[in-house]
Amino acid sequence: MCAQLPYNKPVGSAVSEDCLTLNVTTPRGASAARPVMVFLHGGDLTSGSGSQFEPRRMAAQGDVVVVTVNYRLGIFGFFGHAGLPGSGTFGLQDQQAALRWVRRNAAAFGGDARNVTLFGQSAGAISTCGQLTSPAAKGLYDKVIIQSASCGSYTPTLMPGRQAPATAATDKWKPLATVDAQGGALAGDLGCADEATAIACLRGLPTDRLLPHTEIGYWTAFARAGAPAADGAPAWTAYAPGTRHVQTLAPTRIGSVDDATEHQCAFWQTAE
Repeated sequence: MCAQLPYNKPVGSAVSEDCLTLNVTTPRGASAARPVMVFLHGGDLTSGSGSQFEPRRMAAQGDVVVVTVNYRLGIFGFFGHAGLPGSGTFGLQDQQAALRWVRRNAAAFGGDARNVTLFGQSAGAISTCGQLTSPAAKGLYDKVIIQSASCGSYTPTLMPGRQAPATAATDKWKPLATVDAQGGALAGDLGCADEATAIACLRGLPTDRLLPHTEIGYWTAFARAGAPAADGAPAWTAYAPGTRHVQTLAPTRIGSVDDATEHQCAFWQTAE
């Protein structure tokens, strides 16, 4: 599991910064090239692991290849700083690296490299939204499924038969300047205020010193999921706060169910 706070971590499981792994599950028996489904786990972008989900039922019943992915979390995946190129999106870049691996290697596992569905739940769904608008993700998947989240602000009306939660709408997409300012302030709090040496100073800190600040990156990654333009602004304008649509790179299915847990258990077996 990637480094994370213990609140959502299974008892006895180990965490490490050396965590960028994926699991591939295929049905038994010979078959023509099967569709591939790449799953991004939830957990607030601060916790969880692909290995928490047992995909054998989904692979067997759907006759598909299922790939579950780890990606960096919290401060390690979504911290931003003006002195750290590409920062704020390392977790999303990990997901893209996994998708590139799938394109290259799907056939070796009986999968169809040209029929890849990216899907995620909760924070994994929000990550999928980020990939939908990222130029760097173009061509890495063919379809997406978004479960238990939306690409814009929270929409409590998508809860049929339930009282809408009393929470304000939340913008998940913060400007690059805001992300970098948060990171600069945190670097100062951690004793790394000198901009010339801040990144080296932060890299020298132990994991347990950084983890308590892991939520600094929550909802901050998506402003620059692709390569930034020369002036540091996002390289595209597919999404902006206040707009009513998101321009996407693939066919998208977004749905709601009456009981998300019951719906999910029909396909997944939670790993012991």
